[in-house]
Amino acid sequence: MDRCRAGETWPPDLAEFVALIPESGANPFGLTVGAVMEEYRRWRNESWRYDGSDKYPWSQPVLYHICLEMRSKGIERQMTEGELKRLAERQLTKWAKHVSNGLSVPP
Repeated sequence: MDRCRAGETWPPDLAEFVALIPESGANPFGLTVGAVMEEYRRWRNESWRYDGSDKYPWSQPVLYHICLEMRSKGIERQMTEGELKRLAERQLTKWAKHVSNGLSVPP
């Protein structure tokens, strides 16, 4: 409904639909790419208060793995905000597949 109010057509074309899927939180964690980016920023700004990343109060265990990967690759490759967002999307998809294959997220 928000899309229609914004003047966008419904139903979306294929490219718009593919772009909307990550925004819908269609994964076993109920996370969106935006939520991952928000948690990543919060962790980067507050991590100095904790003895280690494993001591940080993650809202979900999968975010520990996603955010560490984002930090590692983000620094190594000097990624922009857009590149980090795409990486977050890929990591979220990777972990969703991992869980859908019957595996669990390590603590």
